[in-house]
Amino acid sequence: MPVEKRKTDYAPAERASKDQINEEANALLDLPLLAQLLDAIPDIVLILNAYRQIAFANQALADALNLSDRREIYGLRPGEALQCIHADENNCGCGTTCFCKTCGAVNAILSGLRGNKTMQECRIRQKETGHAFDLRVAATPFKTGNRSYVIFVATDISHEKRRNVLERTFFHDISNTLSGVVGYAELLPISPSRKHKELLAQLAICVHRLQEEINSQQGLISAENGDLSVHPGSIRSLEFLREMINCYKKEISLYLL
Repeated sequence: MPVEKRKTDYAPAERASKDQINEEANALLDLPLLAQLLDAIPDIVLILNAYRQIAFANQALADALNLSDRREIYGLRPGEALQCIHADENNCGCGTTCFCKTCGAVNAILSGLRGNKTMQECRIRQKETGHAFDLRVAATPFKTGNRSYVIFVATDISHEKRRNVLERTFFHDISNTLSGVVGYAELLPISPSRKHKELLAQLAICVHRLQEEINSQQGLISAENGDLSVHPGSIRSLEFLREMINCYKKEISLYLL
């Protein structure tokens, strides 16, 4: 039986007893091939009971958390198993704080318990390590006997999020550099001839920067794919700073023209 009702700021706080969790876990293990099939999946897969507690965890989660015995997290909720920073903010646990209202994981699970198959995204930051998990989570209703469960699948999409940020930065930077190229090119025909040399020099700097931006993006893609060959080198920091100052001074003066 679940424990007494407790105060919550979002999802229900009630939990199943330890005995009920053990009973549910054993019943799930008795289902033919269930454990073998879920252990073969490389993503984290959990089977959650009606109180959002873990009744089964596949090998991928055990590996991610370095668990020698996965049953030690049975009875916990996903955020508690992953050590979410909000999981112990009150004594009701994962899903019950005001922060949980916008959590894709909790909302997907609640939707699954209502009988709807749902996919959302969430970020879980670990309390002890500070490490953040960017996850795409899917919740699928699952019923066996007279008990309802949710199959909860979490896929790490950190690399996708990181790549999206890098691509936005790249296009932002390359757009700014191209603006400089276009600006100096447009000024050349209408500027006095004595200014041509200076404008051409600045145009050359912009073109060089454009090439560097493209090379940097190629390097980032290689790094993401694990193909980057690192060649350490040295720079003169003072010259580098002077170049940056001069570059941005010229850009500011260009926009003021």
